[in-house]
Amino acid sequence: MRDYPLPTYHYPLSQSLLLYSDNNDGDLAFRVWQSPNPAANETPLLIAGQTVTNGIGGVSWNTGLTAHVYLQAVEPGTATLVYSFYGTGEAEGIVSRASMKLTAFEVDLDVDTNGDGVINQDDDFLEDVIGGLISFNCDDDLNSLEGDGVDCEDAIVNGVEDVKDLAKLLQNAIPELPSQLKLVLEISEYAADKIRIFSDRSSDASMILGRNDLGLVTRYEVPPPYNTHVYGVEATCFADADYDGTTFVTQKIERADGTVLASDVVKLRVAPFILSDSTLPLEAVYVSDADPKFVADLKDAVGAGRVIEVSAAKYGVLDGNIWHPDVWIQDEVEIGHTLMPSGGMMPVVLDLPRNRGLDDWPKDVLRRPNFGYFAKGNTGSSANYGGNLECTPPFTKDGIEYPYGRAVISTSMESELVDFINVQGIQAPAIALDMSWLDVGHVDEIFTFVPHDDGFKVLVADTRSALSLLEEMNLDAAGLATGGGTTTLTDTNSLWTSGQWAGGTVRIVSGTGSNQIRQISGNTSDTLAVSRPWTVQPGTNSKYQVIAHSAYLCLFVEGNEDVGVASSCTTNSLTDSTKNWLPDCWTGGAVAIVSGDWQYHYAIKGNSADTLYLEDIWDTAFPPTDSSVYVAVTDPKVGTPDWSFPQGRPLSRTVRQFLEHYRGNRVNVLYNENCQTNIDFAVTTLSQELGLVEDDFVRIPSLFRAGDAGGAVSHVPSMVNLLVDGGNLIIADPFGPRKNGDDAFKADVREKLPGFTIFFIDDWDMYHMDIGGVHCGTNARRMPRSHD
Repeated sequence: MRDYPLPTYHYPLSQSLLLYSDNNDGDLAFRVWQSPNPAANETPLLIAGQTVTNGIGGVSWNTGLTAHVYLQAVEPGTATLVYSFYGTGEAEGIVSRASMKLTAFEVDLDVDTNGDGVINQDDDFLEDVIGGLISFNCDDDLNSLEGDGVDCEDAIVNGVEDVKDLAKLLQNAIPELPSQLKLVLEISEYAADKIRIFSDRSSDASMILGRNDLGLVTRYEVPPPYNTHVYGVEATCFADADYDGTTFVTQKIERADGTVLASDVVKLRVAPFILSDSTLPLEAVYVSDADPKFVADLKDAVGAGRVIEVSAAKYGVLDGNIWHPDVWIQDEVEIGHTLMPSGGMMPVVLDLPRNRGLDDWPKDVLRRPNFGYFAKGNTGSSANYGGNLECTPPFTKDGIEYPYGRAVISTSMESELVDFINVQGIQAPAIALDMSWLDVGHVDEIFTFVPHDDGFKVLVADTRSALSLLEEMNLDAAGLATGGGTTTLTDTNSLWTSGQWAGGTVRIVSGTGSNQIRQISGNTSDTLAVSRPWTVQPGTNSKYQVIAHSAYLCLFVEGNEDVGVASSCTTNSLTDSTKNWLPDCWTGGAVAIVSGDWQYHYAIKGNSADTLYLEDIWDTAFPPTDSSVYVAVTDPKVGTPDWSFPQGRPLSRTVRQFLEHYRGNRVNVLYNENCQTNIDFAVTTLSQELGLVEDDFVRIPSLFRAGDAGGAVSHVPSMVNLLVDGGNLIIADPFGPRKNGDDAFKADVREKLPGFTIFFIDDWDMYHMDIGGVHCGTNARRMPRSHD
């Protein structure tokens, strides 16, 4: 609205105003008002084609020295305003006129608001609300950058492919301006440090606004002619704690003195970095080639064509003279996506502040044309690693939709990363779970999301499940014998199931024949048969205890296992006269005495049909006797090497040993119950944040022990720290106790996850023993969720 003063001191003249369109087409571009702020229902004083006279027809404007009318342009056009004086009385016949040519220019910038790569009427409605979408140009379209460089760090367009990374800023045509007027594009200094605008969208375009080698450029005078024109725009960063991702571009027509005659302002917003959730289709999985067997198993599970190996020889850490491959690909980076001006999604890798052997890998291998790269985070704390940055699948809670899910982190993650995730907006606010009780402290140690017909299920590490499965195997019974024979013990008060104690042991606790232990060869409802004769036959005062064969089954054995009772021993051998083994079938294995509080392994040098020969001698402090229960195993999973086990000391333990005889606070039942308390707290938090119920969780058997840093680590290879490939789950082999030949932990997982194909792979040596798992040792690139 512009103020035009009208002289009214010529009396006794009357005044009239005429407004007409120059092209006689009924142009209604202009309105003349009597006040600068007309009411909503007020009628204009004058529109094109009308004439009004002061004092006639109820029309009156101010008199005195000067009156004011107010001119409004509502659309582009041209017109002429004529102010006439007509004499009256003595001055009748005197006429004087003054006219003014009016031109209205519309300055109009348009942007792509819905991210489809096209600017049309669909964008108009949201232009002032959400603004135009631009993208952080963080790939390397010429595949030539070094260090942390990305395309937007220079002020040029890096080839034809880089043109696709520039968003469109549309300047609508403007008629030729008078020579004293200028058309200007302008951004603030703040914006010039966040975005860059190019003269057009071509490979030879020049920067007109933004930062270049000389500093910040904030003003650009557009040269005529002012035709419809498309500029190219790139963002130079994602939104962050000190930048909400929003900038503004102004186009204006101004006089030489800076007076603005017309302008338009458009809002631009940077497309967010979007985390990929584990229910999205798997496109590729990255894994170190340090463990060929692990890689081979992974290829069998997901297909060799989708497995991309990372060189252990190139990416590792030199510790003295020893090269340690860096296999923790999940912790090094987080692979997500961002929306591009073309309307498609581009994968982007977030390089986290781990800064170890894999530090250069994302820049060397992932950053390339159409694969973005950026780094974030300050400290190398494990709380800031990729295993601690996960994402839920889409969900709705309390009527609020989260179409890309929400980020899931631990409460220990540094604020810079948390703020970055939250300011992206699309997966905020991040759900923070307390993982401080864990040695590493990552959410992927406890939770994984898998696809389901109802949307998704949450797999959660659960010690109750594991302990319950072990308790079901740790069966025993006690009683008072009512009689016995040379190879039997009878208790007529018992109602046993036939064969239920076969393979287990019976011990005379007190009374006649006390302290004898024999292996049970079978049983009826009230009588036990033992595999070799009693030295002293039990009597009616003999109290006994029976232990089931399943209680002697071992965790962490890959090969064969057998349980028995020694019939005689020397300093370096054990004989069980009831056995008939193949010669040397136990060679290279280990034997442990399990009838006491401790389970210490001895290497087996060889064996005959009934005798095991040791590499060394029995510990003189704990020598076996002719009633010692032993367990022999081959291919036990091993830990740290020592003088007697150069390949690693066996870590196999019987079910009963784990439940009843572990000492200290590093691994026992109470320790795992305390871990479960922490897990339950996290489950409650996740349930509240996502609106979940108990049926949405799948409890996966898990056991923990105290790690060297004082927090909990997985004692059993983590079956929650897994790789999701749609309906296929790649899970660590737990090497649980094998009940009737079937791993009890595996069987439980299969039963709880019907409809999934499960691949159990061995991650023991390279990953589990270094307190990691399958998910920790892999990193998935996933197909992005479709953009709406």
